[in-house]
Amino acid sequence: MNRKLGYSPLCSRLHVKLAFFKYTLSGNPGILNNQFHTFAKRFALSRPDKFQVINGIKTMSNIVIISASVRVGRNSHRVALYFNSYLAENRLAETEILDLKSYNFPLFGERLKYQQEPLASASLFAEKVRHADGVIIITPEYNGGYPASLKNVIDLLTDEWNKKPVAICTVSEGNFGGAQVLTSLQFTLWKMKAWTVNAMFPVPRVTQSYDENGMAADKEAADKRAAGFVGELLWCIGAKARMKK
Repeated sequence: MNRKLGYSPLCSRLHVKLAFFKYTLSGNPGILNNQFHTFAKRFALSRPDKFQVINGIKTMSNIVIISASVRVGRNSHRVALYFNSYLAENRLAETEILDLKSYNFPLFGERLKYQQEPLASASLFAEKVRHADGVIIITPEYNGGYPASLKNVIDLLTDEWNKKPVAICTVSEGNFGGAQVLTSLQFTLWKMKAWTVNAMFPVPRVTQSYDENGMAADKEAADKRAAGFVGELLWCIGAKARMKK
């Protein structure tokens, strides 16, 4: 029991899940009790799991954010920018955006470990995923699915995904926040043996919710949602670290 914050690990996760579930069903942050909002934020910001011990030295977790869209005029990248700022501002993790548009990968004909002369950029991408403690994937929904650019890099890697904690954020300009893409993407990651976090972060009406620099139109509401989402990812990162001991 953490007497200072007044919660047990099990109860804290249940409270955050209940708050997030009520938000997801309603689509309206106004119906949530302020107690849930405050608890979710305190849960994420106080997580001991955001730290890792390497060679006896306590360091922050390393989380990479994969921005999946490569389209001209893409909007989902706004959410990647938001999470990058959120994690840094709250000192929850060391973070980096892996922008697939910047990588500009070709369509790969073979998995990276079997390639005779792999691209240096592909090897670097793989190393960043391998060494990350956790991954946040920001994906738009295109015609009911996730973009080919994301499938391309998921299939490129193999062992890098094994037991990797992965949180999924789906984005759309419509009212459902890319919900249709979640099942197919989660199933693909399961097949790759990734550990997908059960918290969700759907973003509907993205251009109304975030500007081009990743600033949320309602920062307080966005941060409250992010606290539960990121808190679950940090818990999985911490659990994996404990299992290794």
